[in-house]
Amino acid sequence: MSQLALIPKQDLLRLPEPEEFKADMDMLLAAFPSQQRENPHQVIATYMLALEGYSAAAIHAGIMKFIHGEWPAHDAVWLPSCAMVSRAVKAEADAIQKRIEAAEGQAFLDRRRAREKAKKEAEARHAKQLEFEHAKRTPEERAAWVAKVRGLLPRVTEGLSDD
Repeated sequence: MSQLALIPKQDLLRLPEPEEFKADMDMLLAAFPSQQRENPHQVIATYMLALEGYSAAAIHAGIMKFIHGEWPAHDAVWLPSCAMVSRAVKAEADAIQKRIEAAEGQAFLDRRRAREKAKKEAEARHAKQLEFEHAKRTPEERAAWVAKVRGLLPRVTEGLSDD
């Protein structure tokens, strides 16, 4: 099971704090050599522009794909380009959104099943109560009850003569 499955929805969609973003970027810069080592702040600022609008969870998961060597298009020799990291983060953001939608869909189905189960249980209790009440009556009381119920139904033949 993914670690993201354990994170609450609001945290999966939260934008990163500057410290979180810098920590993820420092991990990425430490993992791969770069030809722009003299100005790491400029590199981080460029990545920040490329990853603007993505959640902290998506950014972290996307960067971890590179560090773990799981992103297929990366040669794992040099620092990945901003566009490559952006594609990885977008893929993670899409995966997170699908997980959220699936979880919400499952929660909807669970609520529907619970309602149906409660309805069936209520109907069963009602039927049992009717059986119990019916069993308490004597045969004469049951016959009177049936006659009363039938008397409430309109009779089509009433008032008609055979003439």
